[in-house]
Amino acid sequence: MNNDRSTRNFLKPSGAVLAMGAAGAATGGLQNPCRRSHSCDRIPIHEDPQHMKTAALGSALVSLACLFSITALAAPPASRDAAKITPDMIQTASRGKPGRRKLNDPETRLALTHTIWSCRCHPLLCTQTLGYQSTVPHMPRQARLEIPGVPLHITQRGVNRCAIFLDDEDRRHYLRLLGESAASHGLRIHAYVLMGNHVHLLVSSDESGQVSLGMRQLGQAYVTAFNRRHGRTGTLWEGRFKSSLVDSDRYLLAAYRYIELNPVRAAMVERPEHHHWSSVHANLALCEDSLVTPHACFIEMGTTPQVRAEAYRTWLKQGVSDDELIAIHQHLQQERAFGSKRFQAMAERTLGRPVNVRRPGRPGRDQDKPKGI
Repeated sequence: MNNDRSTRNFLKPSGAVLAMGAAGAATGGLQNPCRRSHSCDRIPIHEDPQHMKTAALGSALVSLACLFSITALAAPPASRDAAKITPDMIQTASRGKPGRRKLNDPETRLALTHTIWSCRCHPLLCTQTLGYQSTVPHMPRQARLEIPGVPLHITQRGVNRCAIFLDDEDRRHYLRLLGESAASHGLRIHAYVLMGNHVHLLVSSDESGQVSLGMRQLGQAYVTAFNRRHGRTGTLWEGRFKSSLVDSDRYLLAAYRYIELNPVRAAMVERPEHHHWSSVHANLALCEDSLVTPHACFIEMGTTPQVRAEAYRTWLKQGVSDDELIAIHQHLQQERAFGSKRFQAMAERTLGRPVNVRRPGRPGRDQDKPKGI
């Protein structure tokens, strides 16, 4: 056991905490520690002397456990790096079933606690798990599904589904920030729509990771400006944005249509071009929009902007079918790859992780491979 000051403080009980635990045991009672049947959960101590001993011992143990956790959280940053992690500790921590013996060794537990508090992966742990030393902090969430050149359908909602735009000035400022973020990170905006409490974007980039960086810049800048303008504090977004890889051809055009028909499905307008804050005006050649960059699949709809606009207008009039609506929604919520089986297989090989929509619960043995619509 390491005998430095941090270790002694880590294991040293506090007299005040133990006194509180003993006082609570002597005056109140304890939840049934033995497995007898009682008429109530709270046991009057004066009725059974055996329970008084059990209560005092239980309260002392609970106080000691609380002190163990609190002292670990309150340890100064300098002491958190005092313990040295050795390969033997890592080997000990990885033995046995998960959650059992790997945390039974006090020295290993203390060392791993220091590693977690350092907000960085320890080189030995990185090499053990990844095969190389990581230079970035540990992230408990999965990375985005991003493949260079493949469009992403993105949606982001307000916290508790509250409004993220209070007036047209907020919408104009969001679009200005969207343009700045796209220019800074090399993003191409193919379609967008601003709703009352959420947004939809169809974005692509030639470099992996740039979409996430651009969305982070956009989200942080907009929340700061929104809070300052409206005199509020705190978060505005409901967690991270959702995203889904989109295949080319009809899957991409289906995402175009899903995004720009959002105001019609929400009964805000009768026709998509009646909604002012949408890319449909540029895609129907009604006006120019510097934010919008037509995708190659969209350009293939016609040789001239007018021909493309007429073909796209016909495509919009067909509407979104129920099956298509469910498929897009599922892929977006689960952040999967929306496309054909061949596209999903390619994305799975490229990213090394599942990209198809799966049913809740444990997958069955006969579960099919990736499915598209």
